[in-house]
Amino acid sequence: MEFESQFIRIGQVQLQYYGIIIVAAMIMATFVGVNLAKRFGRDPEHIYGALTWAIIPGIIMARMWFVAFPPVTSTNIFVPEEYNYALQIDDLVDETGAFTFELTPGLTFADIEEGSALDNTGLQLNDRVRSVRVGDAAEATPVFDTTALANVLSGVDSGTEVRLTVDRQVPKDRNWYLRNFFDLDAGGIAIWSGGLSIFGALLGGAAGAYIYFRRNGLHVPAWLDIAAICIPLGQAVGRWANYVNQELFGDLVSKSYILALEIPENIGLQAIRAAEGLPPNASVGRNLLDYSVVDGAGNFFLTFHPLFLYESLWSLAAFGVLMWLYLNHRDRFRPGDFFLMFIVQYSFIRFMLEFLRLEVTLVNGVNVSQVVTAVAGLIALVLLVVRLGGRGSDPRRYDEIAPPEPPVEDPKAKDKKADKPAKRTRKPKEAETPKSEDTPAADAT
Repeated sequence: MEFESQFIRIGQVQLQYYGIIIVAAMIMATFVGVNLAKRFGRDPEHIYGALTWAIIPGIIMARMWFVAFPPVTSTNIFVPEEYNYALQIDDLVDETGAFTFELTPGLTFADIEEGSALDNTGLQLNDRVRSVRVGDAAEATPVFDTTALANVLSGVDSGTEVRLTVDRQVPKDRNWYLRNFFDLDAGGIAIWSGGLSIFGALLGGAAGAYIYFRRNGLHVPAWLDIAAICIPLGQAVGRWANYVNQELFGDLVSKSYILALEIPENIGLQAIRAAEGLPPNASVGRNLLDYSVVDGAGNFFLTFHPLFLYESLWSLAAFGVLMWLYLNHRDRFRPGDFFLMFIVQYSFIRFMLEFLRLEVTLVNGVNVSQVVTAVAGLIALVLLVVRLGGRGSDPRRYDEIAPPEPPVEDPKAKDKKADKPAKRTRKPKEAETPKSEDTPAADAT
């Protein structure tokens, strides 16, 4: 057994700490949900059923939300994308064999004349020539410098078609994910490549669980209340998966801050540059002395706000408060109130943490996460206040509004019971009076 920084190796099997922590969070939340259901007369089998229906929609929606609203740490990263253009040889070289455009030594277009044939095809500055296919050639010829490109294009007859393949640096934004949706390495479908949103996970999971509850004729608000208590516990544990992956940290904070999170300098600088849209090796434009620490081995670290820790501690407190209210003061509320309280508390903490977050999601300069949490939190708060205000007009207790459901009988067990023949019982014999020669046939009166 070997322990590494992000995984544990058992023989040939490599287990990521991230996955281990996420699974542990799900198990703990499920354990609490099962015990709450048992305690208040609800069938715990519905916890497993709802979880089964929630997992796949939750994962799919978590990825789709990320693809639709990628954070700036993704959109500010540029990756090469291949483009192909069909041109005439006369568009590329003149009568003397000289290029009609300007190339850098790295084969990127430095100047394209406006209105020229190259400009009309859609070629852009900084496109890098990768290969050339002349006329009816079976394969394209890779080129690595301007001399090689000139040699390929020299001596070609006028009017011959030339196909250029270029690499263009494009941002990994929504359009990139959609264009490369079925790319199994990093496209929109590649959930395993990283990039999930908790908003999508909550929406997809809630939708799947809702469908399950409705199909089984259950009281949906009552079961959502149980989920509202379990989810914060899962979040409190699951956020530590972000710690082992060295992600979900906020902006720089003074190294004297007691909760400062130390991140390797290269990872920290990469996150800052991505958040600010800077090139890979550009200066971040900040004095880093107050944020830099060095360990005994001479490794440099930068100190950041531990957003994962803030959210983990908040979620743990939310779990405790919601659990206490549910166990001790449940009859003061209506079914569904605890779910509304969950939305209010999470919307608040997420809205506040966005001010410190590096991986924000912006659309036209507006923070999408803050808009979503503000709208959801305010709607849930208004509904909660209205429902609590009208509680006096409905004296019924919680379980009178949402009575416990009888346990679901396994259909297979029910069929076996119906098919089993009735057990035969022997009829007891009637007691016989023993006869004796000394006993008179009838009593004398």
